[in-house]
Amino acid sequence: MLTHTYTITDSIAFAASTTKRIDIPKTGYITDMLLMSKIRITPATSVTPNEDALARLINAIKITAAGGKVYFDVTDGRLAFYLAYHLYQGQLVADKLPSAGGSATNCRLAIPLHFGLNPFDEFDRSVVIPAAEVDDLKISVTWGSASNLGTGFTIDSSNSEMKVTVRELTLEKGETREAIWPEGLNVPLFESREISLSSTASNLGKTDDVPVGSVLHSVLVMILNSSGNRSMSDVTEFGTKYPKLALEEYRVDDIYHIMAINRKHFSLPGTQINIGVSGWPSSYLKDVEGVFLFPFEWVTGKAVGFDLTAAMIGDVKLGFTVAATGGKIYLLYRSIALG
Repeated sequence: MLTHTYTITDSIAFAASTTKRIDIPKTGYITDMLLMSKIRITPATSVTPNEDALARLINAIKITAAGGKVYFDVTDGRLAFYLAYHLYQGQLVADKLPSAGGSATNCRLAIPLHFGLNPFDEFDRSVVIPAAEVDDLKISVTWGSASNLGTGFTIDSSNSEMKVTVRELTLEKGETREAIWPEGLNVPLFESREISLSSTASNLGKTDDVPVGSVLHSVLVMILNSSGNRSMSDVTEFGTKYPKLALEEYRVDDIYHIMAINRKHFSLPGTQINIGVSGWPSSYLKDVEGVFLFPFEWVTGKAVGFDLTAAMIGDVKLGFTVAATGGKIYLLYRSIALG
């Protein structure tokens, strides 16, 4: 097979509160993509930036093909960003917004999308989007507006866009798909969901039925408070539930615990914070709050995840203990299916 890397000529232009889409060339089997946003921002003399401002400017990302095929679907840019944050040990491009009274600045945000099992192999063939075999392959982005950045910022739409760089495998002359993937292609299925925290819940009582019909690899969980910011206190416990077996295969009774497990497992960096308390060091390392990645390998012991091809909806659930209302839980499920 041959390996190709190219940036799509057309860019996804920024337009406030609008969905924009471009065609993805149908030349190979896509293993990896890089979405690079460049947003030209002018600050006022008084500004208040939002948490995760540039990621919040992306309201949705979708990769689709003819016949109702959906390979990637997120309803908040923060989900895609924090999935990549975990896979790449926090080593992402995410510029700060310009300070109050400053000049117009190009602010960049990079979101890598990797479809296979090894994020550090850019041409990993374990899971691919079969661009060469489908019609009408597109990527669409729904943009937010300047208010997603915070207050006091304006966006120059004429100088703001997202560029998409693709990595793909192509068959050489005489090669066949069956020779490279004798057991069939594995294709990605990324699905996001939103759970409103309208009431408190004890003993993992707030649940979500996981997707079935494929192999469930992992889920990214992002907990937001009533202000729309990431929270460590609105949800206090997390676990998996199996109603038919009356089992809980995985449970942590404090969100800080799974954050600590994530830090170790994914080699995540900490943010240095001045805590200003007498007797403590001047700084310590703090995790990015309210978001964690849960691989179902931690339940099954298999790197591919949890085979739910023969399962029924409701056989496996995520459970949450909810301590505060008004917020939301965002979920990004990552599954693998035969294509």
